[in-house]
Amino acid sequence: MRLALVLLAACVQQSSPTGPSPINPTPPKEHSVDPPMMCKRMRALHDQQCGMFGELELGATCEQEVAGSLADSQARVLTMQMDTCLAELTVCSDITACIGTAQTSDEVRECTDHSERSAGNPVGLPYATWRSVMKRGLTKLSQVVSSKHEPIELCGVSTENYWLSTLLCDDGSRPLPNRSAAEQARLGNLGNGGRCGSIVDHYQVRCPEKAYDVFIDGFVCPQPNQ
Repeated sequence: MRLALVLLAACVQQSSPTGPSPINPTPPKEHSVDPPMMCKRMRALHDQQCGMFGELELGATCEQEVAGSLADSQARVLTMQMDTCLAELTVCSDITACIGTAQTSDEVRECTDHSERSAGNPVGLPYATWRSVMKRGLTKLSQVVSSKHEPIELCGVSTENYWLSTLLCDDGSRPLPNRSAAEQARLGNLGNGGRCGSIVDHYQVRCPEKAYDVFIDGFVCPQPNQ
């Protein structure tokens, strides 16, 4: 299976029946992907146990798999998007949020649209705006400031879990080693909240120093096919 499709499969597995459906968003511009450099970055993230990369087996054929994904019409756009995230970002949590664009939906709503017809659709932001919202530079749970009214905005429930699994306690320990552990930390949803009135998930993560309550809106995605 092409490398990009493996990551897509990991990224779009939903832990909730509600949430964005997977499509391949078009990056704002094409760029040249260097397979050896892309594999080097992914191996470094694997060694750091960064989100989905910690679960990804990267063998000696990584470069060939990247080249094969670029030659595959279905996987090319996703591979380019992944490479953009890897090339432009350095913080694990931001890279994880960026790759969450794989979950963007072909039906999005305006932030002010609270109609029943659009209730299950994510909010679609212009790509540049979404990227600025996504880039937070967070490495520790103690840096996260969130509430039902001002939740962390991400794209997709699976992205929520991977994003949480990247964050450390103050002593450097990782309280949520993987996506499954993050899902176990989810206490439930609090109904509509945030600036766009989407469903907000409530997580509680225990560290040696304290238990952290984290509130996430997983329904904020880039607009598709910009």
